[in-house]
Amino acid sequence: MVYTQDFVKEVLQTIELDGIKDSMVGVPGVTGISTEQRKRLTIAVELVANPAIIFMDEPALGLDARSAAVVKRAVKNVVSTKRTVVCTIHQPGIDIFEAFDELILMKRGGQMIYSGPVGQHSSKLIVYFQGIPGVPKIKENYNPATWMLDVTSPCAEDQLGLDFARLYRKSQLHENKKLVEELSVPAPSSRDIDFPTQFPQNGWEQYKACLWKQQLSYWRSPHYNLVRIYFMIFASVLFGAAFWQKGKNEHQSVSTYTAILQLPWNDACILDDCYIPSSKCFGKFLLYHAESFLTFPDTWNWYTKMVGLVLLDLPNCLVLKRSLYVDSMEM
Repeated sequence: MVYTQDFVKEVLQTIELDGIKDSMVGVPGVTGISTEQRKRLTIAVELVANPAIIFMDEPALGLDARSAAVVKRAVKNVVSTKRTVVCTIHQPGIDIFEAFDELILMKRGGQMIYSGPVGQHSSKLIVYFQGIPGVPKIKENYNPATWMLDVTSPCAEDQLGLDFARLYRKSQLHENKKLVEELSVPAPSSRDIDFPTQFPQNGWEQYKACLWKQQLSYWRSPHYNLVRIYFMIFASVLFGAAFWQKGKNEHQSVSTYTAILQLPWNDACILDDCYIPSSKCFGKFLLYHAESFLTFPDTWNWYTKMVGLVLLDLPNCLVLKRSLYVDSMEM
């Protein structure tokens, strides 16, 4: 457990999130952390699994220059931990582009036209393309990424009468790629990586983690808890007035108690729809069941999350039932 906590702290420091480690994530664009912080949090969540390779799809998409620079710095910090980061990116700024060590450039149709090192200040990339006859030289203080996309566009290919994919297959860079492919073949005596269980933790540990996470979410949502208390008081008074002196005989008592039993379920569904989306309603149950397997199939079992949610709300439901029943019977 101590090792796990230390590792999480290390991840937070690597992604530069230790300053907001106790903040609520919130709703995108409404409350909680910013978009740039959410992107870094997504990276941190993946780092907790301690992967050797991380794939990122447009990590700087939708960010301004400052936020993109922060994300870039976080990615470089990940690389400094001896991990490989593979990013897809379109029309990057010069700072982000030159932060990469290797580049794979493909044209329309998925044909590779460059695969190799970028070099300091994009020097190796520039030398390769400027070495092709007819390709215009890069202008001074021009973004190498923009220049690269301009000179390799389909329009430029037609004007120059070149096929960059064919030129790449004849270049030394492609020969290096063949060598990499040969070295990537596993030895005959090796075997595939195999794990004895589907999940890294057993069901009990998953349940404790989900219960702790949901309890912490409730604790950090005082407005939600306050609404629950107000609703409990309002419902108690309302039911007490509605069933005033209605519990005089056995038949009326059973009907009254049956109606009271229905309210906590409605309370859970209504409040969750308004404040904290949960999975206690049956429709949400099925939705979460499907999403958990499609999005996080190897993180936890869906039922551990469900059991944690239900058990965490049991005290509130029991108190609500008891208060409604007592108020109704006494009034």
